[in-house]
Amino acid sequence: MKTIKIFALTVFGTIALASCKKDYTCNCSSGGFTVVAETYTSVTKSDAESKCADYETDANALFGGGVSCSIAKK
Repeated sequence: MKTIKIFALTVFGTIALASCKKDYTCNCSSGGFTVVAETYTSVTKSDAESKCADYETDANALFGGGVSCSIAKK
């Protein structure tokens, strides 16, 4: 009985952790134009948000500001 509980918890934990990773896109807009800047596969939402924020910082440094980026589930 104890083995079945451990097995069930292991399976449930694996499924729960695997379902947290999804595909996201980083959409950036500037001057009325929106483009898909990057695509992130099998990442957590917080990792995608962090990477997209870094992309926005780099784009603003390159183009002198005015670029806004956000993530969307793919």
